[in-house]
Amino acid sequence: MKIGFFTHISDHLFESFGAQKLINSLKFFHPEIPLHVFGTKELDEEFQKDPWQNWLTINPVMALRIIDSYDMLVHFDADSMVTGRLDELLQGDFEIAGVRNNCDKGTAGCFPVPAKILKKVDGELIEVFKVHPHKYINAGLVGSTSKKFWKDWVFYNKMFNAKDYNSGEQDILNLIFHSTTYKTKILDALEIPVYYGISNSYGTNHHWESWKEIAVADDKLFLNGKQVKVLHHAGGHGALPKLNFNLFSPEVSAFLTRITGLH
Repeated sequence: MKIGFFTHISDHLFESFGAQKLINSLKFFHPEIPLHVFGTKELDEEFQKDPWQNWLTINPVMALRIIDSYDMLVHFDADSMVTGRLDELLQGDFEIAGVRNNCDKGTAGCFPVPAKILKKVDGELIEVFKVHPHKYINAGLVGSTSKKFWKDWVFYNKMFNAKDYNSGEQDILNLIFHSTTYKTKILDALEIPVYYGISNSYGTNHHWESWKEIAVADDKLFLNGKQVKVLHHAGGHGALPKLNFNLFSPEVSAFLTRITGLH
């Protein structure tokens, strides 16, 4: 199976989002898999090609640029860092693979909210679909072995007008993921002893307090007895610079420096 990784980030946000840490960490753990990094030039091309598209809908659009070159494509948000081999992902035993949006307690970081899909109707947000907190997935890491899925995601973003949804394309992704149309896999499902994205993020004052609790054992990162495979500093533009190693213990910071070559 030929696998390709991809991400996108505006040039002016590349450094503050920690995108080089994603690039270097993927190269450390998976040098055999190519990573496509789409910047301002490629993003502007897509926005000009279809002015309807914006930052709330662009993930699957970028996939279409390379869709015919791979049997499996995996999107990573640029403010992510890989901290272990992605074996559960690379098995490819799915049509769509996703990661939890919520931590083991069922909250989204420090926000005590249940998982629900909200749409703006007549100026008010109304619930259109309820998902179990441990089943609602985050769009920051999505893999698929189906070319049809990426095209469907683009199509349904428009059909349902993703911009009206509280979480944009992420809500549409969840509608597709839970529609039973595709064979799906949650890489860090509650019962699996790994964390793949923001499911390892929680706290009281901010979303990433839990990262101080991560420890190194057997040259791997662990939290609550689960191996941490991906760190995702989600949260828009409000916590810059992202993936700051000061958020971790000195031991974990040294580990991250070793795998990225950065501080």
